[in-house]
Amino acid sequence: MTHESRTEGIFRDILREKGYYDDDNIIIEEKKSDNPRIDKLLKTASKSGNGYGYPEFIISFKNRTEDLIVVECKKNTSFHESKDRKSYKDYAVDGVLLYASYLQKEYNVTAVAISGANNKDKKISTFLWLKRHYTYKDVQDKILLNSLEVDNLIKQQSKPFAENELNEKAIDYNSFLHNYSIPEVERCTLISSILIALQHKPFLNSYQYYTSNKELIEALLSACESVFKKNGLDNEKIDIIMSEYSKFKTNNDFNSEIIRNKKTKKYEINTVLRDFISSINQDILPHINESEFDVLGKFYTQFIRYAGSDKKIGLVLTPTHITDFFCDMALLTK
Repeated sequence: MTHESRTEGIFRDILREKGYYDDDNIIIEEKKSDNPRIDKLLKTASKSGNGYGYPEFIISFKNRTEDLIVVECKKNTSFHESKDRKSYKDYAVDGVLLYASYLQKEYNVTAVAISGANNKDKKISTFLWLKRHYTYKDVQDKILLNSLEVDNLIKQQSKPFAENELNEKAIDYNSFLHNYSIPEVERCTLISSILIALQHKPFLNSYQYYTSNKELIEALLSACESVFKKNGLDNEKIDIIMSEYSKFKTNNDFNSEIIRNKKTKKYEINTVLRDFISSINQDILPHINESEFDVLGKFYTQFIRYAGSDKKIGLVLTPTHITDFFCDMALLTK
């Protein structure tokens, strides 16, 4: 028996323990699928970028036809996850997220990575990628969720953001930046650049791995410029916006390796920018449908509303009922 086969055996035991084999509504397939819908989506999902690709396990539900669980196994825990999650052939997390990226076009995908040749030292990571949503969400480590827990997780994460939730996030983020004495106007510029940069998939997949704040800022600025160009913004406007964003390069709040926490009055390793990006990536983006970025606009509006008064930040927000009225008067369509 190969080491990877042992990992697969460990996972089968976990499935039995969690009741997957005892549920008549659950279909467990290994390294293939008889479902033509799944098969079609995986037609070009090879880890080498050429042809079919299949995870070790594909778990579907007769009574929940929009939900899938896919599982990738690796024999050694040292091949659990790569630094940038882009080594699809060699690492369990990387590989299962690749399959999820194809399957999320039609399914709510729970992606599970498991590594290790014995039960004691195994690693398990779980991610949720909702149907046609912009990105995935890290769910938890160490254990496999049972069928009911997966169902509840999908239902919970599928709920659209309510206005009060957006308000709470805006308040929390402003409070976080206030703790590090980030001025109101800089908060607004910062969050706008992050919301744009995270629409650049290479930056989305790599921002947490930059070794210095200066490198992270350079990557953020480059990502913003790429997004602007991709969306056809003219060069003059790009230059104006990038000139404003480039001020991050000389801003010690984001550049320095040490920063003072206003709340604790202690100096800390400066991970403010990286932590802020991670929070938006985990708490905001996974709720956004790929074809609808209205949530980002609403969130940004709430954020700058809580950042400070109009006099402080130099921004005046036109009330929604006024903009809606003028759109109706102009007979604007989508």
